[in-house]
Amino acid sequence: MIKFEKVQMRVAHESEDKTEASLEILPLVRGWGHTLGTAYRRVLMSSVRGTAVTFVDFRRVEFKGEPIAVLHEYQTLPGVRETVMEIAQNFRACPFRLKNEETVAILSLSANKAGKVVIGMAKCPPEVEVINPDVYLFQLEKGAEIELSIGLRENRGFISSPELRPSEVNPEWKGSFPTGVVRVDADHSPVLGVYPETEPFRVGESGDYEKLTLRIRVREGYTAEAAFREANGMLQEHFTLLNDKGWPQDLGLLQPIPRENPAPTPTPLSELELTDRRVLNALFANGIDSVEGLLSFRERELRQLNRIGDIARKKIETAVENAGLKFRDN
Repeated sequence: MIKFEKVQMRVAHESEDKTEASLEILPLVRGWGHTLGTAYRRVLMSSVRGTAVTFVDFRRVEFKGEPIAVLHEYQTLPGVRETVMEIAQNFRACPFRLKNEETVAILSLSANKAGKVVIGMAKCPPEVEVINPDVYLFQLEKGAEIELSIGLRENRGFISSPELRPSEVNPEWKGSFPTGVVRVDADHSPVLGVYPETEPFRVGESGDYEKLTLRIRVREGYTAEAAFREANGMLQEHFTLLNDKGWPQDLGLLQPIPRENPAPTPTPLSELELTDRRVLNALFANGIDSVEGLLSFRERELRQLNRIGDIARKKIETAVENAGLKFRDN
């Protein structure tokens, strides 16, 4: 049985803004460093909660008093330097945090003066925290007026824009997304990278242990240590659910799956010790590629096969007799 030592977790290094950290887990039985490192990396990259932009509403855009209809994300806007796609991607790059995980928040942004527009100019509800208000969004020219609504949502992992449902990002939308609303690929995970490394570690006189070092990078507004604690808690909870103690009934999970008897493998003609290659080729040309297929014929039926003359027929009959087999009864 494997002998486990008491495992320690500690922060070996942390950046000033706490977005980068190196965490050490030790001592681990040899080989378990890679096992745990892979598990932590997968959970950190896919399951840690974060906030992402889900849509940008362009339905209130004007240029010199004339309304501009936005029909698709590849459109350009008069009086705006960036395209609709570029504006949406700039919003996607903005770091936000939602204080209430169950809330879908909507920001509003109005601009009618020429110049640079940044995310800090947006009006945010109390539950939204803008991490960096200086993130650039677009450049407005004279005569342009724009009023946008931006949807935020707290979730896990990556959700592509076609997978977004209207009611999930805005409770007021029941059927489909209104014209002028551009959906955005939502990358909720705040974790930018996880780099596990293992190295030998000694416990007393034994060198059969390892130390796992996890280097974690997260986005602005999050901390690497908090992301690790969340991932660690999910792993522990998941493995607790896998415990077989207290199962109310036999679920049949460990019972073998019944399988049908496999079909017998045909015996190749080479088992008959037919050494004449021309006879074998003649049999193959008639669609006979196994001993069972050959024995399904009667002796007199061999005369009707193409390219099987008297000499070839005698060789076949001799090979069948030497093998202790016989043709189908006449």
